[in-house]
Amino acid sequence: MHGESIVKSYLVQDLVVSDINGQNGILLPKTYSRQEIPVSNDQIPRPELLRRWPYLHDVAKSIPEVMPEIDIGLLIGSNCPIAMEPLKIISTDGKGPFALQYRHGWTVSSPVEDNSVTPTHRVNSNRIVTEDIEQATEILSPNRILNILKSDFIDSRVARYPGERGLSPEDTTFMKKAESNVVFKDGHFEIPLPFRNQNLMVPNNKILAIKRALYQKKKMQKDPKYYSDYVNFIDKILQNDYAEHIPDSLLTAKSGHVWYLPHHGLLQGPDLTNSLIGVLTRFREHQVAFTCDVESMFYQVKVPKHQYNHLRFLWWPNGDISKELEEYWMKVHLFGAVSSPSIANYALRRVADEGNNLSSEVAHTIKRNFYVDDCLKSVPNANEASSLIAELTAACGGCGFKLCKYTSNDVSVINTIPADDRSKELKTRDINYDPLPTEHALGILWVVETDTFGFSVLLPDKPLTRRGHYLHSIHPSMTPLVLRSMLHLCCRQSNTTRPLQRNHSHLG
Repeated sequence: MHGESIVKSYLVQDLVVSDINGQNGILLPKTYSRQEIPVSNDQIPRPELLRRWPYLHDVAKSIPEVMPEIDIGLLIGSNCPIAMEPLKIISTDGKGPFALQYRHGWTVSSPVEDNSVTPTHRVNSNRIVTEDIEQATEILSPNRILNILKSDFIDSRVARYPGERGLSPEDTTFMKKAESNVVFKDGHFEIPLPFRNQNLMVPNNKILAIKRALYQKKKMQKDPKYYSDYVNFIDKILQNDYAEHIPDSLLTAKSGHVWYLPHHGLLQGPDLTNSLIGVLTRFREHQVAFTCDVESMFYQVKVPKHQYNHLRFLWWPNGDISKELEEYWMKVHLFGAVSSPSIANYALRRVADEGNNLSSEVAHTIKRNFYVDDCLKSVPNANEASSLIAELTAACGGCGFKLCKYTSNDVSVINTIPADDRSKELKTRDINYDPLPTEHALGILWVVETDTFGFSVLLPDKPLTRRGHYLHSIHPSMTPLVLRSMLHLCCRQSNTTRPLQRNHSHLG
């Protein structure tokens, strides 16, 4: 009311904001930084104040407690309408405030200070107008350079959920391509290869593909086991209809639209994989646990027929390397392609989003308890585990994702799982009398019988020198910090005082 001020600011672009749970990422328009934001913590709605109004009790439960040590770091203006669009409104009773639910949570309109403690007549009113200056210089302070260097050595994925970092512009392009082109056909999702350039023209690399095939032929002639494994692998792909022999009538294709594997420039896609530590931590939450795998996960997502020519490869009919090479093409997304993890995870999440009759627990499990193709889940009791396994198997299987290799720390749960769907170790023993096996769970050992985690320690037979010290036999990634974090997971949440188990050849 009494004047205005002009503040020097810096422009930030491609900033993504998500809610407190790391979901609902929104790409913000041009954002401006400044040293101080003209708001105070008194303007933040507090659960204890909202409980004064009975009609706002549910909102009070949804709003987190105020953390005074954290400063307000972002104001979203009306130039971002998707963030300001109200999804739900709780009207006032005539005297109290009213509440609005946005994509990022609830807010309350009306003074929310506790005037009973500190009476005030202050009213907050802000209006900000921005104007871009064409020329700008990026200033790199010593502290900023140091932070950039430090960020190269920090695993930013630790303790994060999918979407918490939001989507980059390239990731947004990937998601738009996937969402606008995904179809469900013949019991599988079909998603196109996410080419960066839709008018992609590729060179003729058939000569190179022939040279590589002949190199493999020489290698197979020298190593019978390598030859047998290679032939069995290709035979399995062909038998499962992941690939097929190209009919003679379709061998001729438009120039620039044929490519022989290995593959080329695709959009990688966003990281839709759950946090490794998060999956393992939730796995320790309840007493009854189970694990399973998705069989050949990447191969369960199909590629549109018009893109088969980009997935050609050369092979000998029936694996007979004495014959001439013939042409085949893949019909599914590849194991090893840069885009395949994002494609497969996106398709799996569609199972949770589109299942009409799925329970909330099944949908939540699909979204939060899978690490790529591995599922680790715990529930309070055996009945819930058996019921969830049945529903989960049906939901994923109905979309082409067959769940297999089931393991559980509860014998009664295992008995409800068909023998063919159990892990290899469980198939070879009498679970009613023999101890349960040790299984691998996301890179660590799960001693199922005692329900503890362990690490395999190999002691090399060599002198204890500075370089050959036996502690180096532990995987280099197992730094003291990682080991300490993982050992905290060895006891289930409801039984945290149980001593760690020590097993032969395992560090518990």
